[in-house]
Amino acid sequence: MCGGIPYGKRLAADGVHLINHRREQRTIAAAVRARAEGLSLRAIARELDRQGFVARSGKTFAANQIRRMLAVYQ
Repeated sequence: MCGGIPYGKRLAADGVHLINHRREQRTIAAAVRARAEGLSLRAIARELDRQGFVARSGKTFAANQIRRMLAVYQ
C-alpha cells in the first residue's frame, strides 16, 4: 500500500471509492505471470524493470514490494 490506497487501486473522483488503476493493474498482472513461471521475487523485480514498470515512487521495484503485491492479488 501507499498512503492507505492499495497498489492497483486509486481514489475515484468522488473521493470516497476505490477504482482500478489501469497501469498498476498491468504491473500486477505481469508480476503474477512471472511468479506463475517460477521466477523469484528478485527476478520478478528485475523483469518488471526490464519491461519498464516502475513503482509509484518512479523507482524500480524491490523484492519486498513484489511480495506484498502478490500477497494481495494472488
